[in-house]
Amino acid sequence: MNIKRVTSLSEILGDLSTLLEDCVAEGASLGFLHPLRMGEAAHYWREVEKSIANGERHLLVAFEKNTLIGGVQLSMCHNRNGVHRAGVEKLMVALSHRGYGVGRALMQTIEVLALQLNHQLLMLDSRTGDVANDLYRKLGFIEAGSVPGYALSSNGCYDSTTFFYKPLSHVRH
Repeated sequence: MNIKRVTSLSEILGDLSTLLEDCVAEGASLGFLHPLRMGEAAHYWREVEKSIANGERHLLVAFEKNTLIGGVQLSMCHNRNGVHRAGVEKLMVALSHRGYGVGRALMQTIEVLALQLNHQLLMLDSRTGDVANDLYRKLGFIEAGSVPGYALSSNGCYDSTTFFYKPLSHVRH
């Protein structure tokens, strides 16, 4: 497996769109509802590319040989009182590669990137009860709490969302 930081998405736009569509179809809570509208995934990735160009986010992708098998994003906080923190967003792993450590490798790599960018605190949220929550806990993320009915699911129900954080280095109090 090869993980790399990407800035231009043109060559992998189709693969990223397929990954997003597949994960949403399997019930992943990524801010989208199944089924995605025509062109919705490609539009999303074009907006991500603009955010990358503006320095607002970073994208890591995982490949096995030449096949895209996962991705995760690091979103910068631009509030003056929050420059020490960043958000982890949209951890996605291809269905065919789940359970083989791709998510763990992406998360560990995003932590290294965050430290390189001088971030001391990572934040993320996940649907309460998702299997990914076990991974986050194993990686040292701390559950801060959950909010009932935070996100609408594709089946029309409102799901609770759990918020996690992880200090990467000593945060001054």
